[in-house]
Amino acid sequence: MRFIQNGGPWTARPANVSVRSNFLEYEAAKIPYVRNHDTNLVGHHIYGSPYVHDIHVLFPNFDADENDPASYDFDCTDDNVQVCLDAGSETCFRLGESIEHQVKKHGTIPPKDFYKWARICEHVIRHYNEGWANGLHLNIQYWEIWNEPDLGRNLWDGTKE
Repeated sequence: MRFIQNGGPWTARPANVSVRSNFLEYEAAKIPYVRNHDTNLVGHHIYGSPYVHDIHVLFPNFDADENDPASYDFDCTDDNVQVCLDAGSETCFRLGESIEHQVKKHGTIPPKDFYKWARICEHVIRHYNEGWANGLHLNIQYWEIWNEPDLGRNLWDGTKE
């Protein structure tokens, strides 16, 4: 499997947003897969950052009901996944959090309840593969779970255990 930069092609969505685009070049390169890790670090004007992909973004209130579709925010992530599909690339979807270099961590803090976190991820998978919560039927085959935990506090602020 080959990947390109995290996040896929840059393009203006909606069309009235002024942003540099590499969509046509990306599409011509025929990249088969795109990995969505750290997509939210690209900038507000490209993928809807910081409101894409990270579990704490897709499910912003950890105390909410994980079985209620209203507890999720899929819009910007759906758009990013669709841009990649429009360019001919399937998604390798990372279930986890983006790297955080700042002093205060937000998403890299271990979840209060690992079983609930797993159920949230299950619902994210169902959203993209089974159409749950007005979702899609993409048959995404590659899922990465909380990658790079060995990089210390920047990606995982918990213990090795």
